[in-house]
Amino acid sequence: MDNGKTTSIYNISLLKQIFFKLYSLIIKFAPKPLLKLVRSVLFFLRHNIKARTVQFGPLPSRLENAQGAVLLFGHSNYLKSTGGTERIIISEVEELLLLGKDNVFVFPKVAPNRVGLRKPKHYGVILNGCEICKVKANELNSFLTKMNPSEVRVHHILQWPITDFIGIFKKLKAKNIKTIVYIHDFLFTCPKVNKFCLSGIPACNTSFYPYITRSWKKLFTYILDNSDVIRVPSEFMKTQLNTKYSEKIKVLSPYKDISTEARLKRKIAYLGYSSPIKGYETWLSLSKNALVTRLYELIHIGQRTNNLENVPSIPYSFHFDRHCVASNLLAQNHVNYVLLWSQVPESFSFTFHEAVQAKTFVITTALSGNIAYEIKKNPELGIVLDDEYALIQFLLKN
Repeated sequence: MDNGKTTSIYNISLLKQIFFKLYSLIIKFAPKPLLKLVRSVLFFLRHNIKARTVQFGPLPSRLENAQGAVLLFGHSNYLKSTGGTERIIISEVEELLLLGKDNVFVFPKVAPNRVGLRKPKHYGVILNGCEICKVKANELNSFLTKMNPSEVRVHHILQWPITDFIGIFKKLKAKNIKTIVYIHDFLFTCPKVNKFCLSGIPACNTSFYPYITRSWKKLFTYILDNSDVIRVPSEFMKTQLNTKYSEKIKVLSPYKDISTEARLKRKIAYLGYSSPIKGYETWLSLSKNALVTRLYELIHIGQRTNNLENVPSIPYSFHFDRHCVASNLLAQNHVNYVLLWSQVPESFSFTFHEAVQAKTFVITTALSGNIAYEIKKNPELGIVLDDEYALIQFLLKN
């Protein structure tokens, strides 16, 4: 990088630091009325100045093949976040997968402070339970209009600049796509209801200046007016909506997946030591995927250097036992699947033969050399998959 570019980047960084220091001082020392004004102006700018629209290139091949998918909007990554809204989305995605329907979920990529005033720079895209890409904010409108969804489901738009969302909403509605809007909470009446509103009254005018609240309601009213169905989680929430929506409102209890009955999970094991070349990064990804962990019990049989929450580890070593220790451990723990996701070709692989000895089904990638070779010759031993997306689809749909 030349000196001119380096200096320019340094100056921009310095200006940002100065701005945030001044903003911090204003917050610290400004009188409350002035502070409210600053926050209201920032909020207004975030939600009422539209981002530039830039043409998005060709859709990723996975999405090209998922034309006619159900398109869902939310405020966070349901594979990682543990809120009530995400629980409902998870159940919905599971149901769509069981029906064989592709589904695409779009959410803003934001910092841990989910109620900040800065616009998101990127949006995450999850296809059938696997995060496949992220899209720049100014390309999102173009990206979504290139898709051909069969249905749109709006779960939550916290963190979405609402005027930008409406721009997307209008383009999707122009295609006469059925649109379902979920009212999970009181965001439709007050933009600060998710930020510990001190009065406890969702429709109050004390958190923001009245024109901000009125503007927010007007924008949200447009979304409700142009929806085909409005789903609410209880009769109480139904009473909070304008009676003009009565014909559209459907009360849908989110507790359909609650049961005291124990559900047995199939077990999938990572066998061997925790190394990137053995596919451990993919194993970590599985352990963080809420859809996978709801269906499978994960267990690590072998040596690992880090503690992985909710995934037990059973270390073993051939130094202390001449018998087939790994095979015995797989059998004793009733393991159904073994993940041998080697990223470099294996010349032999003891773990593969130990898994076969234990009569477990081996899941591998085409990169794994002798493992993939043996399975292609003997398909009853396991399956060879192309990539992590294919792996997740196999686990969720098998």
